[in-house]
Amino acid sequence: GRFLAYPGRQRRAAARLALILLFWLPGLALACQPVVERVLRAPEMPGAAQPPAEGWETTRLPDLWQKHSAPPAGATWYRLDWRYECPDQPVAVTVDHMVMAAQVYLNGDLLWQDASLVEPMSRNWNTPRYWLLPRSALATENTLMFRLVAPEHPGAGLGTVQFGPPEAMLALHAQQQWEQRGVATTSVFVSLVIAGLFLILWLLRREEQAFGWFALASIMWSIGLGNMLITSAWPFPSGDIWDRLSLIAFGLYCCAFCMFVWRFGTIRSPLACRLLWLGYCLVSLVIVSVPNAAIGNTQAACLVIYQLIFYAVCIQFIVHAWRTRLYDHRVLACCLFCFLLLGLYNLLA
Repeated sequence: GRFLAYPGRQRRAAARLALILLFWLPGLALACQPVVERVLRAPEMPGAAQPPAEGWETTRLPDLWQKHSAPPAGATWYRLDWRYECPDQPVAVTVDHMVMAAQVYLNGDLLWQDASLVEPMSRNWNTPRYWLLPRSALATENTLMFRLVAPEHPGAGLGTVQFGPPEAMLALHAQQQWEQRGVATTSVFVSLVIAGLFLILWLLRREEQAFGWFALASIMWSIGLGNMLITSAWPFPSGDIWDRLSLIAFGLYCCAFCMFVWRFGTIRSPLACRLLWLGYCLVSLVIVSVPNAAIGNTQAACLVIYQLIFYAVCIQFIVHAWRTRLYDHRVLACCLFCFLLLGLYNLLA
């Protein structure tokens, strides 16, 4: 009411001042944002279980151990030195992944650690984390340290670390949870439902072998994708068994999907079937027998092999559907064409 009672010139001046404050206050908020000054990494001395006194080198996050000339075989420390000019305001931190098990220290005090740091160790390679940092432990100059333990794991390293207001970091954490775990959980659930449906159809009509192969493919997809969701090695004595089991399941998924496509399109190719299953047996034998240090290269090779087989069968059926001109063949061909584009995008990513 008082504002409206001002003369026009004063109201315009007050409006300009409010507009200036509107743009100036966000700048004030940005000035209080945490600023990461440097990120360092160093391998842990054998048996020390504490930050090394030397050997620190500058790195960037996300960081993979394999990209360094001498990847560590046990544990690695990451040190983030960051500055915060407003220690009286709350600040939170998010990490999209830590491979494989970890401890987190804030200014020398233990902030969080995994349930198990030795085999069978925790498996948090696809689990984002969020912490609200205690105000009493904050100062102007702060240090956040990560101790990562990942013996001979192919994707060991620290993901992206972000600081900010609790509300913004909670929203980011929720987004990371959905992208990294929610999508996979939904895919597993839908695949199991579809597998149950097609398994029932196959049991009712045994002559429809395509139904049985599709049910098996859906089950194997769920098992392979489950490696993204488990957070412990249970019931196995070490976590690398899950990596191997996931590769074997994805291989069986690829073979079962090929058999489904061939049976659905009534494509008879005995030689291709024998070569497919012979190759799967050989690849599975390699997966079981390779040492842990070679699992990473094995995963990459299997990814390329499975993708190439998948693409070849999709292209084969698309050409087959073009020749037969049958409606159900055309529908599946359209679906396979979409899978082909998505698979190619995923491979390039």
